[in-house]
Amino acid sequence: MRNIWVVRHGERVDHVIKNWRNTPDCVRWDDPPLSERGLRQADEVGKFLASEPIEHVFTSPFTRCVQTTSSILANFHDAPNVRVEPGFGENLSSCADPPGRPPMKDILAIHSSVEEGYKPIYEVLPKEPRREDGCADRIDFVLREVLDKYPNGDILIVSHGSPIASVHLALIGSWNYVGLCTIGKIVQDGESFFCDYYNEKQHLTDKTNLRDHLNGKTKTGGSRRRLSPRFVTSHVLARDKMLGQRAQANIQSELWSSE
Repeated sequence: MRNIWVVRHGERVDHVIKNWRNTPDCVRWDDPPLSERGLRQADEVGKFLASEPIEHVFTSPFTRCVQTTSSILANFHDAPNVRVEPGFGENLSSCADPPGRPPMKDILAIHSSVEEGYKPIYEVLPKEPRREDGCADRIDFVLREVLDKYPNGDILIVSHGSPIASVHLALIGSWNYVGLCTIGKIVQDGESFFCDYYNEKQHLTDKTNLRDHLNGKTKTGGSRRRLSPRFVTSHVLARDKMLGQRAQANIQSELWSSE
């Protein structure tokens, strides 16, 4: 039995400075950094999770998620290295084409304890529907690959609103769109997944304007989902399809360039 922790990044600077895209600080319009409040939120998440035995940390490569992850892990006594996984990146309907994620040298400038030898499940993302849940198939695939590759130890995933909702959809069958720097806890027991809680915000000093779709509600208990043979078969077929798409992608991604 283990816990899968899911955290959405903190408040973005463009949530506060509405014309941020038009300022000299904007390098990539879809990659805003955290605001000062966002950094405080991430620190509060870290204080909440610091006593948890988290062994594996995965983050979206976007700046706001890397900053959130770094602030969380700053509270840990012996933090694990971070695995940067583009597959946990933002829903493509909210991104430029191609997505404006930072190169690895910029990621390392934010958080140096990155597992550089980690081979990401995706370096270049496949095409997906331009809608809020467009990333659902991609997240399902990435999540299963992660769970298969790392079968033991608690996991922390830092990502975005729609991808985190897709994590819930994949594991417990419910689309849970959560607030900024809220915490979700999914318990894995073999092939069974149980949502202990999601959209948890008790750790946050300021619980206002978290940009969720749940009106501030936190669900405890949740639903239990066991992987049926049909579901497993469907995942194998989806995995074969995704692997084919990944093999055809141009893997010379800007993310892994040190230039």
